[in-house]
Parts: sequence; structure tokens; C-alpha cells
Amino acid sequence: MRCLLLIYFCLILFGCESKKSKPIEPLSTGKVFLSEFDNNIKIKSLSEQAQKGDTAAYNKLYEIYSLSDHSEEFLYKAVTMAETYNYSQAYFDVYIILRSGKSNSKNSFTNKLANYYLLKAFEAGNSHSRFQIEERFNKREISSLPTSREYWNEILKN
Repeated sequence: MRCLLLIYFCLILFGCESKKSKPIEPLSTGKVFLSEFDNNIKIKSLSEQAQKGDTAAYNKLYEIYSLSDHSEEFLYKAVTMAETYNYSQAYFDVYIILRSGKSNSKNSFTNKLANYYLLKAFEAGNSHSRFQIEERFNKREISSLPTSREYWNEILKN
């Protein structure tokens, strides 16, 4: 019996080959979503669904585009979804894509356009827009905000 245990122990000890394990390469979120962005079949399928008003497909597309650092390329899809389906999240996404923290003559119109879409998102009931409005317009009193139409007319005057 001892002999069998000794043989069994020797087999286990010497029978296992030591393999060098490859170091696990960390995957960044950007790399994961970049690979999804490069998947033309998936992007085309999600785009077709979003064009028909599928908000889940639209949200997945936005996630892929924004996390793969292609949000500016998504602008057309966001505007289309917002204007065609009055989708509040799409209005807010347009604001996120267009906004700039800097205020200068180069991006003045873009910032005004971003503000317009922020107001549209708020009017459409987007839950994320309230904090951004308070920050962007320096107002705590929502009732004193211009409507998106009033703001648009103000943009056109300048």
C-alpha cells in the first residue's frame, strides 16, 4: 500500500509539466469598444434598427461610438434620432457631443447649438439635463430659462 502511495505521489509530482503561463494582457474599455466599432455587420444592423426608432439599438450604438472615441461621427445619427423620434436621450447626446467647456469666438456657435439641444432634451423630459442646465445657464430657477424655440430665435438674431 505504501508503495502504491509513493508511486502515485511521484507520478503527481513529476508528471505535471510546468508550463510558463503567459501574462494576462489587460484589455482597456476603449479596445473592447473599438473592436465592436470595427465590426461592420454589428454596426450596420444596429444602425438599421435605430433608424426605425429602436432606442435600445440607438443606445448601444452611442455606447460603441462614444467609448471607442468616435462620438463626433455619431452626431448625424443622434440628430436624426432626436428630430425624427423626439427621443430625449438623443437630444442630450447631441448636447454632449457638441458642448465645449471653452467659450471663445471659434466655438461660440457650436456652444450655442449645444445649449439649444440641452434645452430640447430638458423639454423632452431627459433626466440628466437638469444638472447640466443649472451648470450651463448658471440658473437654479428653471422657470426663468428660455424655451428651446426662444433660444433658437436668439441664435438666429446673432
